Amino acid sequence: MYSLAAVAFVGGSLVPAGGHNPLEPAQFGIPIIMGPNYANFRAITEDLLAHNALRIATPDELPQALIDLLHDPLAAAVMGARARNVFVQQSGATARCVQTLEDLLAERGRPA
Repeated sequence: MYSLAAVAFVGGSLVPAGGHNPLEPAQFGIPIIMGPNYANFRAITEDLLAHNALRIATPDELPQALIDLLHDPLAAAVMGARARNVFVQQSGATARCVQTLEDLLAERGRPA
């Protein structure tokens, strides 16, 4: 569904439920809005924030945040592109971790 969206609101983040994964809409270059509760995805959310690729909104701010992005398609597209770039930078993390573990095991003479 995210691939069809103009803007994505990532749920579970308006209440202290921990939030959901913002990389899901980021992979499609969709501008992202989340609430202030994202403990389950803190690192990636903070990375997206650092790249101005995500907007945090309280329940009261959410309607205006959606309106802002829907009324400014250029700003939304730029935010979405930045989100996609973060997604690309994060891609392959599992493979890199596995390779590092295999390298460490090989250094110790153990088969991977």
